[in-house]
Amino acid sequence: MFALFAAGACSASGAATRSSPASAQSGARGGGDAGEAQRSAQHGPDAGASSASSDPGADAGFVPPSGEQSRQAAEAYAQGAAAYARGDFAAAAQGFARTYEIFPAPEMAYNLARVYERMGDAPQALRYFERVLQSNPSAAQRTDIEHRVAGLRAYEQRRRDGIAQTLPSTDALSQEGATWFQRGVALYRRRNYRQALIAFEQAYQYLQTPELFYNLAVTHRALHNTDRAIEFLREYLSARRGTPEEAWIEGQIRQLEH
Repeated sequence: MFALFAAGACSASGAATRSSPASAQSGARGGGDAGEAQRSAQHGPDAGASSASSDPGADAGFVPPSGEQSRQAAEAYAQGAAAYARGDFAAAAQGFARTYEIFPAPEMAYNLARVYERMGDAPQALRYFERVLQSNPSAAQRTDIEHRVAGLRAYEQRRRDGIAQTLPSTDALSQEGATWFQRGVALYRRRNYRQALIAFEQAYQYLQTPELFYNLAVTHRALHNTDRAIEFLREYLSARRGTPEEAWIEGQIRQLEH
């Protein structure tokens, strides 16, 4: 996580930590010591890939805004952080967006991107991740963000096309399984769902990946095999916890259950 006057780094393990409104206010005081502001910014609304020692803002010694802007930014950030802590991501985005208007730093852009990512709003998440990438982040941060961007683009493709078209890698996969997978995709796109299901079930003998779980789920749904569709959507969900797709997949399961 980038360090911010009110939100800083998390552990490299990616475990999310959250700041309190008090730390947001103390970090945003214009008359305070910049070093103290950085020391108060050791927790943020969400997790990134880097630690505070690799934070470009801390290295540059950035100073938070002062005066009335400082008060407004701290208040908006505190509201966003509190909303994030209770799982109200829409309100969190609103608070962080207001903070970003006052203090358009890459640290705040990252916070916004992560919130939109949790909401499943891929266009907005990509928009703010791109702004962070333009700020010349560290190598570790760039790698983390590029991984998230790739995941968001894959999510957009699945939403648009209704099926996962490619596997993430074939390095450790049986070539035969990958061949059956691609055959199933081709058949599904021609709406030959029964033959597509046979192909995906053959692929399942050789590999078990989230993409295959998803394709089995949507194919069973197309064939009105509701129970099996739910089963594979749950398998897919277990591999997608904490991603932009989580809430959307849960909604798909609820629709099938009723």
